[in-house]
Amino acid sequence: MPSRFRTADERLEDFSIESLVVCPRCSHCALVRLREVGASPPVLLTCLHCGLSQGWRPSRPGVLRSTNAARFPGYMIFGPPVDPYFRLPLWLQARCCGRLLWAYNAMHLQWLEEYIGATLRERAPGEHGWSNSSLASRLPQWMRSAKNRGEVLRCTQALKQQG
Repeated sequence: MPSRFRTADERLEDFSIESLVVCPRCSHCALVRLREVGASPPVLLTCLHCGLSQGWRPSRPGVLRSTNAARFPGYMIFGPPVDPYFRLPLWLQARCCGRLLWAYNAMHLQWLEEYIGATLRERAPGEHGWSNSSLASRLPQWMRSAKNRGEVLRCTQALKQQG
C-alpha cells in the first residue's frame, strides 16, 4: 500500500518562524525566532550555550527569494541554507546525494521526511489557487526522485538526531 502525503501548499516561509542556526559567537546551536506582532525587536537570536542575545529588524521591508543573500542587506531572504534574517548558517544541514539537504527546524524536517517518504504525493490548491511558490513545487528534483528516497530519508534521520 503506497504511503500518501497531501500538501496544503505550504511555503518555505511557513517554516521560518523558528530557525536553528550556528551561533556566531560559540558555534553551538542557537535559535532565531520571529516574535509576536508589535514586539521589539521583531526577530531575536538567542544561544543557550554562551548567552548571546541579539535583535534584528528590517532596514528595508520586503521578502526576496534569492540564493545571493549577501547582495540584499536588510531584507528577509529565502532560498539559501541560512536563516532569513541574520543569514547565519543553519544547524540542520548535511551532504546528501552530492548536494546539500537543509531544514530550518524540526517541523520543516518532519515535513520533508513525510513528503520524500511518500510514494503518492498530492497537492491541493491553496487559498488563492495553485501556487508555484509552494514548498512542494520548489523542492529540487534530486530530493523528489524515487531513486534517492532512501538516501534522503537516511539524511533526514541523521539531522533529527543532530537537532
